Order: sequence, then structure tokens, then C-alpha cells
Amino acid sequence: MAEPAPVPGHVPPDAVQAFDYHHDPRVEQDPFGVFDAARGKRAFFSPAYGGYWVLTEAADIRAALQHPEWFSSRITGIPPTPRPRRLLPLRPRLGAAARSPARR
Repeated sequence: MAEPAPVPGHVPPDAVQAFDYHHDPRVEQDPFGVFDAARGKRAFFSPAYGGYWVLTEAADIRAALQHPEWFSSRITGIPPTPRPRRLLPLRPRLGAAARSPARR
């Protein structure tokens, strides 16, 4: 498992749950069981990978997506990926001749 991060002071102790779906050996053995066990709480804080919140109910996930002022989407990967990412260059726009069947 990942080295746990310190739990922020505003997080209640009963809301903390170890959860690491990347390196927990239980995920390899029974991934559905691990996620089913996580659904026992509506939301919890995992100290893995610097700490993150896990929402388990569809209505809460939808509300978080619709209210970025509540939950930031600045870091979307777990574990977090460095920013900024290198973007792939766009191909130059092709002219009409390239989009049309060859005419001869």
C-alpha cells in the first residue's frame, strides 16, 4: 500500500478508512469485494497518495460533479499526476481536397 499521508485536522477520525485500489493485494484477489466493503460508508477519507475523499453513493457523486465549489477537480488522478501534462500536438487542418475522394 502507499505510504499514508497525515490526516487533516478537519477530517473526523471515524471518517478515515485505508483504501488503496492500486496496491492493496485484496483488490487483486477480489476487486468487487473491496469496492462492496467501501460502500458501507457514504463517504470516507483515505490517507493514501496524499489523501483523498471517496464517495460511494451515486447521488453524492453527481452532486460533487455538479458543484465544483464543494469538491475540486484540479487533481483527477489517484495517485496524483504532475501538472501540467504535455499535450499532444494537433494535426494541421486538412483541406477539402484531402477530405474528398480522389478526383482524376
